[in-house]
Amino acid sequence: MLKTFTIRQQTAKIASVYALGSGVVTVDETNKRQFFDLFKKRGADVNCMKTIDNTGDAGLEETIVNEKTKIVSETEIVNEKPSRLLLEGFAGDDYVYSLHSNHTLRFCAISDYNTVLFEMPVNVLNFSNVLVLPVLEKNQVGCFYIATVSTTDPDSFDMYFVNIINKTLNRLLKQVKYTEPELNFGNIMQFEYLGDSRTIAVGYEDGSVYLFQMAKNFEKIESSNMLIHFPAMYNKDSDKETECDHPLLSFAYSLDSSILYMGHAKSNCIYSYETKTNRIKTTKHKKVLSVSNIAVLSDSKVLFLTWEHGSVYSLDFTTTESKLHVIYTIPEKPNIQMVDIDPTGDTTVPHPFKAASRSYNKINILKVIPKEQLQKSYLDTTSKVLLKRYSHVITHDHVALGLDSGVVIILQL
Repeated sequence: MLKTFTIRQQTAKIASVYALGSGVVTVDETNKRQFFDLFKKRGADVNCMKTIDNTGDAGLEETIVNEKTKIVSETEIVNEKPSRLLLEGFAGDDYVYSLHSNHTLRFCAISDYNTVLFEMPVNVLNFSNVLVLPVLEKNQVGCFYIATVSTTDPDSFDMYFVNIINKTLNRLLKQVKYTEPELNFGNIMQFEYLGDSRTIAVGYEDGSVYLFQMAKNFEKIESSNMLIHFPAMYNKDSDKETECDHPLLSFAYSLDSSILYMGHAKSNCIYSYETKTNRIKTTKHKKVLSVSNIAVLSDSKVLFLTWEHGSVYSLDFTTTESKLHVIYTIPEKPNIQMVDIDPTGDTTVPHPFKAASRSYNKINILKVIPKEQLQKSYLDTTSKVLLKRYSHVITHDHVALGLDSGVVIILQL
C-alpha cells in the first residue's frame, strides 16, 4: 500500500525540491525553504538551522545573521521589485545554485543560504533552465561550467566557466546553435547533460532536440547533430499533421542505462534515446498528453506528470510492451465540505469552492529520492534504537511532489 505524507509548511508555489541527506529541501517562489526529515517525519525552516549538510545533520539553533547583510537585504526589498525563485538545485556537494526572475543566477553554500557567494546575469525570458556542471578536478573547488540561453539570441546558448570563490567569470563559447540554416527550431526550452558522453542535449520550442558533444574543457564543440526534428517525427507517429508547435517540456537522463527521456507539449508520446545503440524509441499512450516532468526511478522505470491531470504516472519498460500505471492522483478541488453558512440563503448561487481553480492542486515538481541515499544516511546512525526504527524507511524509494498551493506530498513507494 502506498504511504503518503503531506507537508503544509509553505503557502507559495513550490519552485524546487531536492534531496539532502535523510530528507528533502523544498523551496517556494518567495525563496522560503523547508527541510523535511524522512526518518523523523519532522520539518524545520532551513533558514533557522545552524547547519545542514549531506549527512542530514540539521541543528535547530537559530543562525546568526550579519547585521550589515541584513540591512542591505531590506533595502533591496524596498527599492526593487521582489524577484521570484524559478529553480534551485545542487552545485556539487557543498553549494546550491538558484535561478531568479530578475535574470540572475546565484550561488551560495549549503551551510549558509543567506549569503550569496556569486551571481551572474542570465536569460530567463522563456521556460529554459540552466545547466550547472561542477568541475571535478580537486584543485578547482567552487568552479563550474554553465550553459545558459544567449542574452541576444534565444535559439542559441553561451558556455561559461566561473569560479565562485575567486569571483571570476569567463565566457568559453558564444551563441552556439544548430548548423542547419534552413531550419528554425525556435527558442531554447530545456538543457540536459549526458555525463557519460560529455554531451549537452538542447530542446527547442518546436519540440526538436539537438546534441552537442563538448571538448573536455568545454571550450569547443567536438561534434553536433540533430537527434529529433520533431515536426517530421510527430507527423510520422500521429494520425494527423501537426498545426502548432510542441515545445519540449522535460528531459531526464539515466546514467545507469544511458537513456535520454523526452516529453513534449500537446503530444501523447514519450521519446527515449539509447546513446549506446543510437536508437530512438517512441512510447505512445492515449491516456496521457503533454508530459511536463520526467524522473528516472530505475533502469527500466520512469515517473512523469502531465499538464492536464494531477496524477503521477509510472512507465515500465521491462517488457516489450511498456506498462502505464497511475500511482497517485490529487483531487482537482480542495477537500473541503461545501456547506452554506446560511442554509436559508439563495441556493441558486454556486458555492465559491465549487469553482475552485484546478491550479490549487496542480503539481509543479516531481523529485525522486532513491533509497540508496537514505541507506547512506541510515548507516551514519549509531543508535541501535534509531537503526531499528528507521529500517522500514530505507527499503523504499520516495517521491516528492511540489504543488502550486505550497503543499508538498511525499510518496513512499
